[in-house]
Amino acid sequence: CIITEFMARGSLFHVLHQSKIEMNYSRCIRISKDIAKALYFIHNNHYIHRDIKSYNILVNEQLVCKVCDFGMSHLNDKIINATAGTPVYMAPELLINDYRGKPSFKSDIYAFGVLLWEIWSRQVPWDGMELNTIKQKIKLKERPDINQIITDTPLHIKKLIQQCWHQDYEQRPDMLFILKQLNQ
Repeated sequence: CIITEFMARGSLFHVLHQSKIEMNYSRCIRISKDIAKALYFIHNNHYIHRDIKSYNILVNEQLVCKVCDFGMSHLNDKIINATAGTPVYMAPELLINDYRGKPSFKSDIYAFGVLLWEIWSRQVPWDGMELNTIKQKIKLKERPDINQIITDTPLHIKKLIQQCWHQDYEQRPDMLFILKQLNQ
């Protein structure tokens, strides 16, 4: 049994897509930083979350975010090749060869990039598309439209999103770089 604090606003998915909470710049950046700090901590302790998505981020009354659902998490050196997670947020290397890619810190970074897009656009990634279509688009280097994010989003945030969801996992930044970018 795990006991955690009550997160009154439920999941970030609910806050972004079902509530009337205004998502201005300061709220978007604070939420992004909360999640980035949590991922930095997770990765610094050699764990891979493997299922970063808006449903797995809980939000309290003050809009403080906490990462949850560590059911698929593994120590980096103990990870198996079996892929788990939500395809909309899955890195291309995990989708290629029918889920035979090996999860890594960089696959969490990819998912974080999709989540950043969701936060800053307030839209559901690949909304209404069939799963096979989504997988094909990701494999073919397509991503949600970066121009759908809020108009006052700084250029460095847009660039960060694109760096996080880069097709080549070796080109994706680490969490320390991401935190520095979010603190600009």
